[in-house]
Amino acid sequence: MEKLRQLKLLPLIIIVFVISIGVSCDKKESVPNPQITSVTPNSAKIGEKITVNITGAGFMSETKVSFGVGIIVTQVTFNDEKTLTVDIEVAESAIAGKRDVKITNPDGTSGNAITGESMFEVVEELKITSITPGSAKIGESVTVKVAGGGFKSETTVSFGSGITVSKVDFVNSTSLDVDIDVSGSATAGKRDVVVTNPGGEFVTGTSIFEVVQDLNADGFLLYCDYGNGKITKLRISDESIINTWSPSYGDPGSLQGLDFDASNLWLSSAGTSDQIFKLNPTDLTELANINAPPSQIGTVRGIAFDDAGNMWAANSNTPGAIYKLNKANGTMLDTIAGPVSGNDLRGIVFANGTLYANDKDTDKVYSYNFTGETWTEVFDVPVPSGVPANRVFPVGMTWDGTNFWIVNSSYEHDYLLKVSPAGVLLKSILVEQGSAANAIKLSSIAFTAN
Repeated sequence: MEKLRQLKLLPLIIIVFVISIGVSCDKKESVPNPQITSVTPNSAKIGEKITVNITGAGFMSETKVSFGVGIIVTQVTFNDEKTLTVDIEVAESAIAGKRDVKITNPDGTSGNAITGESMFEVVEELKITSITPGSAKIGESVTVKVAGGGFKSETTVSFGSGITVSKVDFVNSTSLDVDIDVSGSATAGKRDVVVTNPGGEFVTGTSIFEVVQDLNADGFLLYCDYGNGKITKLRISDESIINTWSPSYGDPGSLQGLDFDASNLWLSSAGTSDQIFKLNPTDLTELANINAPPSQIGTVRGIAFDDAGNMWAANSNTPGAIYKLNKANGTMLDTIAGPVSGNDLRGIVFANGTLYANDKDTDKVYSYNFTGETWTEVFDVPVPSGVPANRVFPVGMTWDGTNFWIVNSSYEHDYLLKVSPAGVLLKSILVEQGSAANAIKLSSIAFTAN
């Protein structure tokens, strides 16, 4: 009977036990799911070490934090269930871009980790590593490649005064193509390049770019010194002597007219034969020669070529005259009387289709009208201050495409003068004097672009 009662109570005991187990399970402590609301700061540069503050909910003393590949978490400080302080190091090999922040609480079950999607960004440090090419000439337009890091699609670039940036092409975060125009008035020398990102962040490449002067841009002058029997080539930009020749043809003591045709240099030598020599423009070796008429009368002082390539020679006989010659054999084709009858006709040149001549006695430059066959006074030859009026002796004359160059020859005041078409002195180059026994005596001048 007692056994029967116990058997009847067994189901009830089982139910109570099961309920007891369930109650016991409900009392087990649950691990909260962490939540992220903010990450501050929300970015770091490649190679940087920073401290990040994470706010949210459900954090625990052993909560773990991950920022993805390339970011090392060196320490996580649990402040309370809503805040963590995390020290990180961004490796040099880290890839720039947005990334997730992952928080994991220590319970070992699934579903207790949440990702702060794209809440943090690894950014490349804004930097300049190289500029290619590293220089540009005054007056030049070039495309410069700027290499570095941290560039954005709206990045701007500055090269300083005198350089206009016409276009910046964003290639990628490490490369920019920049079109620049260097003004003709830009100052030569090293300069900084400044790269600026939207928002104002900028980096300066100190003295990383250079504006250089094209030393050959202004061309060259060749001038005759009949006192020493030499022809000298001078670079205009820095007034340096490029070469000096001592011709063996003709009479070295009578080097006079000098000019270029389209291909060669021509030199007149007075002496006793009034010869004109065709020369190789590179080494000034003789290629051919002709006799300049009228033979034995006066001196062939100047040579010029018109736009059609015809040779003209100035002769200082009395009265002075200019002859049009066949440069193949010296035959005289035409004659023009000098601008001032009976005076000292010297340099001649064609400029923009007009024939100009100077006179050593009047110290003036004249232009010739072929239609009316008349001369017009254009300007007085200007000289540097300190040259007395009685030491103004204009001789050779040439044209550089924009301005005249006139030789003043008075031994102690031998100058190469750059003169505007209106007669304004723009530049003067003093030719160094030789010894008293070998005083320089300039006679002619020619311009060449190379």
